[in-house]
Amino acid sequence: MLGATGLAVALAMGSAVPLAAQGTTGGVAEWKVSRLVSEFYETCDGGRGTVRIKGNTLAYYDEGMPYPGWDIELQPDGSADNTIGQYVHTNRQLRVKVWPGNGPRMITTMNERNLCTFRYVPD
Repeated sequence: MLGATGLAVALAMGSAVPLAAQGTTGGVAEWKVSRLVSEFYETCDGGRGTVRIKGNTLAYYDEGMPYPGWDIELQPDGSADNTIGQYVHTNRQLRVKVWPGNGPRMITTMNERNLCTFRYVPD
């Protein structure tokens, strides 16, 4: 069930679908997202993928990929705001921010190497 903040964010983003309707199986919650370019310094492109939460870890999978592009540990309120190390077999640092909640919610990333910023919008 979305909390008040999560529901407001989901409504603002055009997706008020509860987490249960998005998909929860075997203790793993997931929802489809569109990765939209927000700001950029170099050439960046968006894409589509899936966000999965298992336990206290949130991971983003590019469409068709068997392994996550990145993953991050969540705080008890469902939020995260941290720089993670290597991802997708590179040495690039990725700044990940996840807003509090327990369902589809605002997620942003900023690649500290090429300064591409993305928003992950639930479909």
